[in-house]
Amino acid sequence: MITKTLSRKFIKPCNPTPNNRKCYKISLLDEMSPSMNVAVILFYPKPPGNLHFLEESLRRILVKFYPLAGRYMKQNQTVDCNDEGAEFVEARADHHGLHEFIKVAADCGHLLHDLLPCDSGAVDQITDPLLSIQVTEFGCGGVSVAVCVSHRVFDASSLSTFVAALAADHAALTTNLTTRDNVAENIINPSFDSVTLWPGRNLASMDREPSRKRDPAFVTKRISFNKDAIKRLKDKMNGNGTAINRAVSRVRVVCAFLATVLTRIDRANEDEKGSRDYIVAQAVNVRGRTIPPIKKHSCGNLVAQAFVLCLGASDEARSMKFEDYVNLLGDATKKTVSDCGEIFAKGDEGGYDVIVDPKVKVVKRIKGGQVHVLWFSDWSKFGFYEVDFGWGKPVWCSVGSPAADNLVILMDNKEGDGIEACVHLHQKFMDCFEQQQEIKLLVDI
Repeated sequence: MITKTLSRKFIKPCNPTPNNRKCYKISLLDEMSPSMNVAVILFYPKPPGNLHFLEESLRRILVKFYPLAGRYMKQNQTVDCNDEGAEFVEARADHHGLHEFIKVAADCGHLLHDLLPCDSGAVDQITDPLLSIQVTEFGCGGVSVAVCVSHRVFDASSLSTFVAALAADHAALTTNLTTRDNVAENIINPSFDSVTLWPGRNLASMDREPSRKRDPAFVTKRISFNKDAIKRLKDKMNGNGTAINRAVSRVRVVCAFLATVLTRIDRANEDEKGSRDYIVAQAVNVRGRTIPPIKKHSCGNLVAQAFVLCLGASDEARSMKFEDYVNLLGDATKKTVSDCGEIFAKGDEGGYDVIVDPKVKVVKRIKGGQVHVLWFSDWSKFGFYEVDFGWGKPVWCSVGSPAADNLVILMDNKEGDGIEACVHLHQKFMDCFEQQQEIKLLVDI
């Protein structure tokens, strides 16, 4: 352990949740979400003032984000908004300087685990808080703020909404108390009405029961694609005789590149059962893409998946190149975005046709051992590098260590012109991944 826990407490909202909000029914999309916590860690140089003000801001913000102060009732798939509170942890890492730690942790993802207030798999039990925050002070005075929320009620976009609201309230408290109410009330007003759009159906869990403790066999590696690396990827396509639109997103080319490498590694490790089919899944934020649009600060799980299927035994799949993945991912994402625009026009079954049914089919194939899936989730548009608690913007942002395999989470780099990919793999595949020559030549590991 690199940290020492100083205190662990529960912070309750400053006003009790009204009786008409005591029972929060999760939506169909929430039911389908993985049993895990979603986490972000923000790093700041030495902040001025007293860190205990964060507790007061949290009390205030929990009034708006009232489900996060409750507990999930798995049996009836509701949140009991009983105001038991969010977990708040204070810790120290006296033997590490902030920048020294960042440099090492960027290469050794498991070190970040000590900055988290809870394990990724510690979810869905009645004693599990839905929100946990850990503030760690380093020997140099710098701090990290780690925020973990249950994926049962929040996705990454909802997490960013909460963090932005908490930071805005805290910044107002520590800089100008007279403007605090206006900042907190007028900038971010979350809504919790996704269940009215996608009523729950009491679906059985579609993912395997996770381990509540981190499995050391699954490791995380940060891969940094700066602007030059992304330019070289686009130039690589042109060099292969395939014209590429320069407007193709950084996220798309990085996803395509990593999908090319990771599927090749898996093929090289196939057993005697022969070639598996492959699916590359790209998460698509539904907010702003429906008609009428769902608002940016709507909380819950509002994500569809764009799937690309590659038949493992086919010559076409075996010969797929980077540029093929670029085009296929682009086509799949465009189709999913277009389908999102038709969700409400299809009535009650719209969300099921666009979001639920495709994922159910994929999960069934996974459980049957028929397919290998690579999951990509783009966090680069959620503004984590803009989160200012009154201390300035973070010098680095990272994700936690989810209890997941074959998952890639993409974030902006600090400069905003590149992508940092957090690749989560089994150790035996990570060893192969790090030895890939094109990875070594193209990006910073």
